[in-house]
Amino acid sequence: MMMMMMIMMMMMMMMMMVVVVVVVVVAMIMMIMMMMITVIAAKILSFNLVIEIVPIIYSRLTKTKVTLVHVVVAVVVVVEVVLVVVAAAVVVVVVVLVVVVVVVEAVVVVVVVVVVVVVVVVVVVEVE
Repeated sequence: MMMMMMIMMMMMMMMMMVVVVVVVVVAMIMMIMMMMITVIAAKILSFNLVIEIVPIIYSRLTKTKVTLVHVVVAVVVVVEVVLVVVAAAVVVVVVVLVVVVVVVEAVVVVVVVVVVVVVVVVVVVEVE
């Protein structure tokens, strides 16, 4: 009977550990993906800023009017800034979720360990 209890507890512990590992790995993959998206967005953004600034400076220097192209590029740049901000927000949310999940899992593991220890102590005391 006691052995069965112990085995059950051990199995539960193993399951918890597996769950923790899987969650952390998935979270890490998501974080890496988000980071990549953010970096790519930033690259596009910086590239577009260069494309946008040069014609505007040129138009200022040559006293020409701002063309439709400038408006379109400006709109695109604004959209990309928004995208980068959104990507950053998503990264933050993912990080927070990972932290919360890890903390919760840690608490669960600690509780399980405590329960196992208590059960073992009780069993040993009863046997004696």
